[in-house]
Amino acid sequence: MRLRRVGRIFSLPRAELLALVRAQAALIAARWMVRSRPAGDLLAWDGTTRSERPGATVDETRARAIERAVSRAADNGPVRATCLVRALAIQRMLGKSGLDPGRIRVGVRIVGDRFDAHAWVETGGLVLGDRLPHVRSFEPLADARMRAR
Repeated sequence: MRLRRVGRIFSLPRAELLALVRAQAALIAARWMVRSRPAGDLLAWDGTTRSERPGATVDETRARAIERAVSRAADNGPVRATCLVRALAIQRMLGKSGLDPGRIRVGVRIVGDRFDAHAWVETGGLVLGDRLPHVRSFEPLADARMRAR
């Protein structure tokens, strides 16, 4: 089974394979950030909706390709990718691709007696890292961006 998966990966077109490798590197970097930074020191919060990088563009085709690559890498790679790790990886790859990295959104909800939190990326009206109907079930807390260090 694992061998078949490896074979499928290497049968991908060169551009998709490269995107998968970059996504895996972004997931590793994001996971490292989550593990190595103190709680509350990973994201900077503010209530604005301005772009992280003035002049950066939103290209839905490229943004969705990045989202797909991160999802594939997270589903098939060695990194345990929580929603926050995926969101950080997507945001990082968007920025490195010259696209607007958008904002990491964190939302919460209460289902019965269970408290849930979830993270995703929003850029130029797009929701990346999850499906819009699922994201809408959470109450967004605030806009967030990776804290520069």
